[in-house]
Amino acid sequence: MRNLWFILLFLPFLSFSQVNQTDANGLRQGLWQKQQPNGKPLYEGYFKNDKPVGEWKRYHENGRVKAIISYQLESDSAFTQIFDEAGKKIAEGFYLNEKKVGTWKYFFDNRLIADEQYNDGQKDGVSHTYYNTGEKLNKIN
Repeated sequence: MRNLWFILLFLPFLSFSQVNQTDANGLRQGLWQKQQPNGKPLYEGYFKNDKPVGEWKRYHENGRVKAIISYQLESDSAFTQIFDEAGKKIAEGFYLNEKKVGTWKYFFDNRLIADEQYNDGQKDGVSHTYYNTGEKLNKIN
């Protein structure tokens, strides 16, 4: 019975101690979290050998999700969704080495309003804007 009380009392501290850890080589490992000055989360995600892996979340000051970043296995690319402070998606696309690549889509009230092509962080190629109906309004090279 004593062991049970000990475990119940110290379990929150033991699990908390597993956050923001580095290994013997100084590489970040496991769950990392950071809080904003207002106490709400700023970000949370996992590292493996100092590289972000899996799903990361970044937060607005109000505590709503600002971005969901899904890191691809064995790659420096990440699919990213960006949300406004009300929680509506406003953009999505890929980053490669922290620079936009490929097609980025932009939304307003859950409707596609534009898309742009990127290469190495720079606009490159065709961009479109769309009517509320989804029909193309404009095409720009």
